[in-house]
Amino acid sequence: MGLTAGTKLGPFEILAPLGAGGMGEVYRARDTRLGRDVAIKALPEAFARDPERLGRFEREAKLLASLSHTNIAGIHGLEVVAGQRYLILEFVDGPTLGERLKRGALPVDEALDVCRQIAAGVEAAHESGVIHRDLKPGNVKLAPGGQVKVLDFGLAKAASAGVETSALDLNASPTLTSPATGVGLILGTAAYMSPEQARGKPVDRRTDIWSFGCVLYECLSGRQLYAGETVSDVIAKILEREPDWSALPADTPPRVGQLLRRCLRKDARERLRDIGDARLELVEALAGDSGLGVSATGAASTAGAAAGIAASSTGSRWGAPRRPWNSGALRVAVVGALALLTLSTWLLLRPAPRQAALTRLSIVPETDRFFAGDPGNFALSPDGRALVFTFPDSTGVTRLSLRWLAELASHPLDGTDGASFPFWSPDSRQVGFFADGKLRRVPAAGGAIQTLCLASAGRGGAWSPGGVIVFAPEPHAALLQVSASGGVPTAATALDSARNEISHRFPSFLPDGDHFLYGTMPSASGELYNTCVAALSDPRGRPLLQAFSTATFAPPDYVVFSRDRALMAQRLKLRGVKLLGEPVLLADRPMVAGSITLSPVTSSGQSGVMAYAETDRRPTELVWLTREGRRLQVAASYPGVLIGPAIAPAGDRCAASEVAPQYRTLVFDLTAGTHTALGSQNQSIAVPAWAPDARGVACLVQADGVNRISLLDTSGNAERLLLLARREYVEPMSISPDQRTLVFTQMIPGHQRDIMFKAMGDTGSTRTYVGTPASEDLAVLSNDGRWLAYTSDGSGRNELFIDTFPQPTSPHRVSSAGVAALGGSVAWRKDDREIYFLGSGGVSLFVCDVRTQPSLTTGPPRLLQTLPSGLRGIVAAPEGDRFLALLPAGQRPTGFVIVLNWTRGLGEDK
Repeated sequence: MGLTAGTKLGPFEILAPLGAGGMGEVYRARDTRLGRDVAIKALPEAFARDPERLGRFEREAKLLASLSHTNIAGIHGLEVVAGQRYLILEFVDGPTLGERLKRGALPVDEALDVCRQIAAGVEAAHESGVIHRDLKPGNVKLAPGGQVKVLDFGLAKAASAGVETSALDLNASPTLTSPATGVGLILGTAAYMSPEQARGKPVDRRTDIWSFGCVLYECLSGRQLYAGETVSDVIAKILEREPDWSALPADTPPRVGQLLRRCLRKDARERLRDIGDARLELVEALAGDSGLGVSATGAASTAGAAAGIAASSTGSRWGAPRRPWNSGALRVAVVGALALLTLSTWLLLRPAPRQAALTRLSIVPETDRFFAGDPGNFALSPDGRALVFTFPDSTGVTRLSLRWLAELASHPLDGTDGASFPFWSPDSRQVGFFADGKLRRVPAAGGAIQTLCLASAGRGGAWSPGGVIVFAPEPHAALLQVSASGGVPTAATALDSARNEISHRFPSFLPDGDHFLYGTMPSASGELYNTCVAALSDPRGRPLLQAFSTATFAPPDYVVFSRDRALMAQRLKLRGVKLLGEPVLLADRPMVAGSITLSPVTSSGQSGVMAYAETDRRPTELVWLTREGRRLQVAASYPGVLIGPAIAPAGDRCAASEVAPQYRTLVFDLTAGTHTALGSQNQSIAVPAWAPDARGVACLVQADGVNRISLLDTSGNAERLLLLARREYVEPMSISPDQRTLVFTQMIPGHQRDIMFKAMGDTGSTRTYVGTPASEDLAVLSNDGRWLAYTSDGSGRNELFIDTFPQPTSPHRVSSAGVAALGGSVAWRKDDREIYFLGSGGVSLFVCDVRTQPSLTTGPPRLLQTLPSGLRGIVAAPEGDRFLALLPAGQRPTGFVIVLNWTRGLGEDK
């Protein structure tokens, strides 16, 4: 049945039709529970009565659910309403590639980038055993920001080893009907069918490679590879005619022309075998490596093209493409003999090897957005040849980037949006990481993302030679273990109540592949933490040493850790896992304090290679910016690194926390440019929130093994206890206008952060405002005290919500594309008519209009400004007319240091 605007399907409200195809009608709808738009595919009633079609529809749901990749439109669920089945799909805004191509060909670079992303999505499907079978411009969406999404796996099949399917099943024929398409006209998909599909022969993933070639050809030339008035005309051309290569633009890179010829071989046996190779060719073409190959214009003959292709092979991440020699096998044999003779002579005459010297190299920033990230958010490959790290793109979205040390540039790993805490497989070919509440893996050379299991907020992982991954699933938990191929996790360690342990984090395996090190976090934070050792064969952990960071194994037989802001190394007896001798101080000074407790500060590989993030020693400037982002003046400066700004109600002072092994909070006079420290020197004081009367600042105070929230007097060291947490980690968020209520967050096992509140004068009972398995944070009361703005990642992405306070009624979502979890970044205007927040990448500052009468409504988010690079925090002035940004002084961002032969700096003879 057709659905009309306003129709309700459970929590989904139909907004408008999007189109119809052979496998169902598609509508745009609103998910009223989560405040997001979705696409709903409804199976036509006639098909619902057909068991075969019904089975195929449900198969599509299972196929889509098995795929997780940034270039594939995902599935949210399968709903049954009144006996009718509906797929709830990711809604992708923007035109289809087919709609864009009606305006003509894409510029070459744009065409290559679009098709690179298409190839990445199809590659992910192929590696999950799924063949699309209906790849065409109409099934590709061009989302805002340049992202490409492959849609409609309604005709896809799950590929089983040795099992193929006939392509010309009329019930599954590739068709698309729309108001502009009728009987007797070309249906829009036949033009992308492979020859074997057109003949009704069995198909495999090579049919998608043919269709991909058709799409790439059309993007470059602006016209379909094969067109005709009827399906029969089109199929006849597919089977009989060669492509018109002269239609390609003259500036098509030669290697792209060669790639097209390999994709469009009529004999599937001669066609490109793996679409991942096509993706790599496009990546290298975009990078400017033209390669050697056949001209993409009509100047090269078909015979010449065939000869060139037959003589070459596709390049890979580990080696350059082999180039054909015109002289054939004879020249190859001569060169081989000469190379063997040269090698033999060198081996005989070479001088005695000298001991390798200690060497330090810096990986300098490639763009002004470069950042090394926190300790723990980078990892050196076991073979010492590559470094993977988190990196924000131009929009601020953080993903994994990989730097091969033999190369001069880094390469982003597609599909790793939101990644954190990467770690390597023992063979240096796969990278594990955490994203979207899951533990995942990705090939180091790029490719399909595989989800292994749930991990709501991972805190590090390690991969054993036996194919077992030990990982920390969330901040308050013991370690789990899971097969590297995925499955149901089981316990790897157990929290020791006798040592008041509340968290195990950042494991690293020892060479035997059984024992592993990990950090333990007690109920009350201190300056030093235990690193323990356990084994897959014996999960009972025992303490090994105490350090500020988790100690990690460094080949051949060391552990490396930080104490007193310095890097230490100590020998380790592998049999029995015992420390030998005394710790040795290294000259290296890495970044030792990150936002995540116990983050390891170094990563080591074989052959004496070590990596660490440079310490950011740049001073902090407190800079006033206009709403449009124009720099007004420097209000104050500080020689250390500051984060988490909180502005006083009058806008004349700012509290911020200094980053160090022991945090402290400072209050800056924004008129005089002076500052004072709160509390005493033996306390760790952070996360400030101003009292409305501006006489005090609520802070997290950690001292004597106890966590507490206290109100610190800004005119002296007087302290008023607000909350005694002891075992729990808490952070103050906001104080009500009447100064009677404290809003704070608390780490809850299994829930991450929940939002709580309590009476200011009562140090006992607390009440939960919102507590879910998701993480809620950045809770800020409106200036009239009636509304609470907060962030939650319950939808899989951190978003901003507003609800009534103190009793929540119905959360109203404000943001639409994610919010950065950066302290101080959510703020109300003094009159509560606007609310400000940072976009998910921490690069863009947004504003929303707010109306609370007669009911709460908000306008769409509007971009105010793109923020300067290196931002450490930002907060709005009370009137919303300007913003105070914490920015590093100086131009050079921090990067990574690679240390070669690092053990030579120990003063020991190995």
